[in-house]
Amino acid sequence: MNSLIAALLPIGVFGSCPFMDIGTPPSLKAEVISDSDFKTALEGLDIEALEQDLRILMTDSQTCWPADDGHYGGFMIRLAWHCAGTFRTSDQKGGCGGAGIRFPPESDWEDNGNLDKARALLVPIKQKYGDALSWGDLISFAGTVAIRDMGGPTNPHCFGRVDDADGNKSDIFGVTDSWQDTDCVVQGNCQEPMGAVKVGLIYVNPEGPLNDPNDLNSGQNPDPEKSAVEIREVFGRMGMNDSETASLIAGGHAFGKCHGAGVMTSGFEGPWTTTPSQWTNQFLTGMLDEEWEQVATPSGSAVQWQTKDRTSILAGTMRLTADLALVNDDAYLALAKHWVCDQQKLDIAFAASWKKLVESGGGWLPVEDRRCEPESKATGQQTDPQKNFHSVCATTTTDDSQEASTATKFCLSFLAVVLTPFSLGVHSWLA
Repeated sequence: MNSLIAALLPIGVFGSCPFMDIGTPPSLKAEVISDSDFKTALEGLDIEALEQDLRILMTDSQTCWPADDGHYGGFMIRLAWHCAGTFRTSDQKGGCGGAGIRFPPESDWEDNGNLDKARALLVPIKQKYGDALSWGDLISFAGTVAIRDMGGPTNPHCFGRVDDADGNKSDIFGVTDSWQDTDCVVQGNCQEPMGAVKVGLIYVNPEGPLNDPNDLNSGQNPDPEKSAVEIREVFGRMGMNDSETASLIAGGHAFGKCHGAGVMTSGFEGPWTTTPSQWTNQFLTGMLDEEWEQVATPSGSAVQWQTKDRTSILAGTMRLTADLALVNDDAYLALAKHWVCDQQKLDIAFAASWKKLVESGGGWLPVEDRRCEPESKATGQQTDPQKNFHSVCATTTTDDSQEASTATKFCLSFLAVVLTPFSLGVHSWLA
């Protein structure tokens, strides 16, 4: 969704990056190989070498589009999330299979502004690995490696997304200026079968729902409680339960920042934490420890939140209305308290929900033809009790049933994926 993920960068400040026309084909058509040829090529993909190349990329800042704090991690997480975030359960359409984000209408959506630069940065790696590496696999794996490189938790990644030659399969999601041609009745409050609330967004508007649910021009209501209701509804359309939803938001916003002080993508400005290229739970602890107040964004185009205590160590960070939904809803708040008391639980929940996100949808080779990393590639799941201390922890309890259910379902489904001749290993758990 528009800034419910990291690393929104300013438009037009730097020169055009090389390879823009490859990452985002201007002809609106790309050459693709047959599924059988891709299956054969995928067997030879050196996944370990690919990960190392992506890790090098993360800190190899380019003058055409410099990395925030010297790390492209937040940018690549946003690219992977937005590629996968089109998935909806109403018809099982969407997802990063096909890499529709390279083409209109997805490439033109307001929520995907500047992601053409992220794809351009990936082109040399795509060229190096050729047919063995699809764009869908590259984009999704770049997000996974970004999380790992910043110390975050991940589960083994699977490959086998088949690229499309154009964006025709995304036409059902709509063109922003022609949203009336979709199944959406009120732009900004789209209902099922649509996934997002607005044609051109991923998920919800981070500033809050419409003041009048029947009027696009009524403006956004920066009410965290009402935002929580909308978040639950919309993430549910993408097949996410409360634990998966909250962990994706909390984990995704451990990284990166919004850029909107001048020429902007989103209008929002600032990092979520004091360490935007390092995995921590400060995103959650900050909302539990601080009082937050509404302020106008530097661009004057929207509302965001800052700490009331302007001497706080978090005074230089910000929150969005949709962020504060996590501490203004009973179910989300219980999860937030649970995770700051036991970060291992957050690690496990985020790793599982991230894997579910990037593997949702169609556009894959058959299960038996895919390749997956071995169990040893799982990262995170730290248990340092000193990191888990928080003032709420003495009295906090929560029901683990949703997290356990998610872990169980993924374990069973993932075993079906990895028990193949081309698998790199067998996974006995996924949580």
